[in-house]
Amino acid sequence: MAKNQQKAPFYLKDDTGVIRIIPDGAEIQDKQIFNKTCRFSDPLYFAKGPLPEIADSDHERRFIETAIPLHANLYVMGQARQREDIVAAEITNDKNCPMFLISTRTEKQISSGLGIWFWGWLVIGLLAIIGGVWLSSIVFRPFQPLSGQLFLIAAGAAICSSLSWAGCGWSTTA
Repeated sequence: MAKNQQKAPFYLKDDTGVIRIIPDGAEIQDKQIFNKTCRFSDPLYFAKGPLPEIADSDHERRFIETAIPLHANLYVMGQARQREDIVAAEITNDKNCPMFLISTRTEKQISSGLGIWFWGWLVIGLLAIIGGVWLSSIVFRPFQPLSGQLFLIAAGAAICSSLSWAGCGWSTTA
């Protein structure tokens, strides 16, 4: 589906009731439902692909389709608001809420993925700061007191923690 194409609203039902979801602007993590690589002799080769062949190609085409299957379990994270037409809630894109996610993965799978991003950003940032302090102590200030270096490491750790937390939000859009 094209990125600028409007997506149809749908209703999500759980044990507490039904809520309308307006998926425009959401990151959608769907499932791969079709993946086939075919050769020139396969009927799909020309049925779904362009008729002219590409010069010097290997005569292989790959077709991939992703979707959210009907009745699939979904995890939705986003901003709820009251609908304009009736007294009911809906979840939709909100410029004040940067994370709007519709996923076929479970909450546990998503949160563990964000945890990996958090620790990865934190470790990379800390290694960069420790390396920078070490390099500055060797090259620029061989006689700098240890307390100054510890302060830089502590300040760098606070900055890296903030960046790793922000990186979790970036990872869902990557």
